[in-house]
Amino acid sequence: HAAVELRDANYLLITTGAGFSADSGLQTYEAAPAEYRDMCNPSKLMDDPYNFQQFWLKFTQSYLETKPHRGYELLDQWCHGGRLKHLNKSLSPPWWVYSSNVDGHFRLCESFRNS
Repeated sequence: HAAVELRDANYLLITTGAGFSADSGLQTYEAAPAEYRDMCNPSKLMDDPYNFQQFWLKFTQSYLETKPHRGYELLDQWCHGGRLKHLNKSLSPPWWVYSSNVDGHFRLCESFRNS
């Protein structure tokens, strides 16, 4: 039933969280070291700017070096690749991404560069 509804959809809202990135090999918030939680506090930038910047540089590098898993490609095929034939083309685009992910993997797909 879900496949039929998806196939016949006029619009598509894609929602993801950290679990979607985890399938690419990136850590989720829950699995991150305690230092991660500490460095999520913006006051650390004022208290220890060097270590704060080095920590986030390392995470940014891991995001850039990690290849997105096949799920991103499949979603790209559904949207931009025309797999979902009933998407309303009068909207540009007729799909949206709502994600808490900060890894930038969606932006690597043609369909989601502007989402």
